[in-house]
Amino acid sequence: MGEKKYYYYFDYLRFFAMICVVFMHCAVSALRVNTAYIGGNWHLANAMTSLAFSAVPLFFMMSGYLLFSSSKTSEISYLFKKRIPKLLIPLVAYSALAALHLVRTQGDITFSAFSDMFAMAGSKPLITHFWFMYTLTGMYLISPVLCGGLQNLSSSGKKYLLGLVAIILLMTTLYAVLPADEKIYVPYKIPSEMAFFSGHMVSFVLGWLLGQTKRKIPNLLLVVVAILDLLFIIFMTHKVTVENATYTQIYQSQSMGFEILLASCIFLLAKQNLNRPIKFVSRFITPITALSFPIYLLHGVVLAFLNFEMNGTLYPITALGTVKLTLFIVILCYLIIKTVATIKPLCFVFTGMSYKAACNSCNWVFTVRKIKNLFKKTDKQGKIAE
Repeated sequence: MGEKKYYYYFDYLRFFAMICVVFMHCAVSALRVNTAYIGGNWHLANAMTSLAFSAVPLFFMMSGYLLFSSSKTSEISYLFKKRIPKLLIPLVAYSALAALHLVRTQGDITFSAFSDMFAMAGSKPLITHFWFMYTLTGMYLISPVLCGGLQNLSSSGKKYLLGLVAIILLMTTLYAVLPADEKIYVPYKIPSEMAFFSGHMVSFVLGWLLGQTKRKIPNLLLVVVAILDLLFIIFMTHKVTVENATYTQIYQSQSMGFEILLASCIFLLAKQNLNRPIKFVSRFITPITALSFPIYLLHGVVLAFLNFEMNGTLYPITALGTVKLTLFIVILCYLIIKTVATIKPLCFVFTGMSYKAACNSCNWVFTVRKIKNLFKKTDKQGKIAE
């Protein structure tokens, strides 16, 4: 099954998606404040956010491809010994941090107040973006059941599955965006019953299908479709926002056709053109993307903490300010996680990664080794030149 194959393009996709997710959560004020007066700043923030919302489908696509391409997925013991702990233990750890913060915002921190708040994590995410972890864990739990069927699909079976995915996306998307009096003409009920995990199973399975395909789609076609789709999302988001007099994200939905189509084009462009190490770029982003999972979990807690400390004034109302905040949060979270990953007892708890793996890929031990090797190489080249 090629268990040890490395997908270089996933590094680039993870880096892009990680930045996009943080941007989405930093753009709160830029899109929701002053929607009565929509000017160039709002349009720019809307355009960038419309692109950024492709991030979640991309994360699901990558997870689906890796999971359903692995022979380990059918092993129940491997699922519960290796994969589920990597999801649940960090989720519990960051939920505890979120509970501490939320209790702090309500008054004095007491064990009783903390335990009550933390217990709520069993029924709902304490920080909004944690929903992804609940959904992903559910998908992982059902993956051994699905894996055998997917891996044994014939060519015609894969085409049938792709057609099914297309119908689910088309019907559920049409039903969501059409006016109420036109919804009755959409055969929605059956496709909606197949849209498992709030529709995100579609991206999960689609990632495997796209990763499996051998046929190369012309890059120009993918670029044109992606641009047209993005422009449509931007325009329609503006249209419904004006009509509703409030920021409306229905066309930016992460589980519907428009963003999933955009994510699919980005996925295929990366697969067809970037499945190789790019000098300097790979060296820079690979250690960062190795920590994209814990950065995803931490950034919401950091944003909530800083916003509370700044009395609700953290989020900028300009697109440029949102970009600056995004970069600041990404760098801050990266440095925090990189440091935590260097502390052996905390590494797995907050990253889902073994300390040995962190030392070989992303923590400060890894960085120091790289710097030492660089100096050794430079020194050796100098001696040869002499």
